[in-house]
Amino acid sequence: MCIRDSTYTEGFNLAGNPYPSPIDWNSPSGWTKTNIDNALYFFRASSGDEYGGTYSAYINGISLDGLASPVIASMQGFFIHVSDGAYPVTGILGLDNRVRLTTLSPSLAKSEGKAPSGILRLTATFAGDPLSSDPAVIYFDEKAGNGFDPMLDALKLMNTDYLVPNLYSVGSDGKKLSINALPQSTDTLRVIALGLKTEIDGEIVFTLTDLPEEINGTRIFMHDKVTGTEIEMHEGSEYRVRLDPGNYSGRFFLNLRSTSTSVINPLAEELFTAYSSHGFLRTIVKTEITGPGNLAVLNLTGQTVFIEKIYDNGYHEFNPGLKEGVYIVTFTSSNYRGSKKIYFRNR
Repeated sequence: MCIRDSTYTEGFNLAGNPYPSPIDWNSPSGWTKTNIDNALYFFRASSGDEYGGTYSAYINGISLDGLASPVIASMQGFFIHVSDGAYPVTGILGLDNRVRLTTLSPSLAKSEGKAPSGILRLTATFAGDPLSSDPAVIYFDEKAGNGFDPMLDALKLMNTDYLVPNLYSVGSDGKKLSINALPQSTDTLRVIALGLKTEIDGEIVFTLTDLPEEINGTRIFMHDKVTGTEIEMHEGSEYRVRLDPGNYSGRFFLNLRSTSTSVINPLAEELFTAYSSHGFLRTIVKTEITGPGNLAVLNLTGQTVFIEKIYDNGYHEFNPGLKEGVYIVTFTSSNYRGSKKIYFRNR
């Protein structure tokens, strides 16, 4: 069965375990995976809807919901994704007896190389219905990039149970990801775009359910661009917002801020300048020295109200749509952090 022609399922195909025993997706031999992404996807039917259900994923030792694994039960169906490429793309999935498991508690093969350095798991749930929780995972890997990597990332398959929201992160190439591998970085500000899709209205509860020890020294903030809310998230923290049905992109973000002060450059006045004129934010950044980085505007309560990435050296002009008032403008890169207090004017 192929479901590759639909908007949210392009390239996905349904496969199954033909053996009367479990099989191991991570088996070092026995698989033929030609133009096949490395992620496994599973469907779980809802108890009250024979056609509705939710999707989970597994890739590179990372489980989306903590339940999905590389072990595929006997007669279990699963989805795989044919790698993107110039149309038409042919994918081949084959297996032989070497992928079979003969023990109910197998010692699973692990991928080669350095293991991922822990995961950050965020969930979106309709308030009052804990069974409606939908997770998204972000983890950090030395081999990762900012865009979709078929060996490290899992795409987002939208749930067919309309009582469950759909949460995902967005890669730099616009891909919707349920599991998102990001490169390890020394940037003092990292902005991770989130997406949310709901079929019914209700109060959504965002919860940070897992926080890796490896990012100690980093503060995590949930930023709602529409309300201007930015709250610090710890493991177990929640952010609640009432939403109508719809697709929400460009509204929710995770901001990761390093608490390290070792990157502050004593030449701050020479490398970064910011001021306001006639409703525009005008900056001069010497990225030839600082390197590319993030320009952020914070109000006096510490909420981020505007963020842009700056790559090019020199003068930059933005129209952030801010109310008149006092703001803190910061520029952060891998080896520099500077800030300016400005009075923003709309005239």
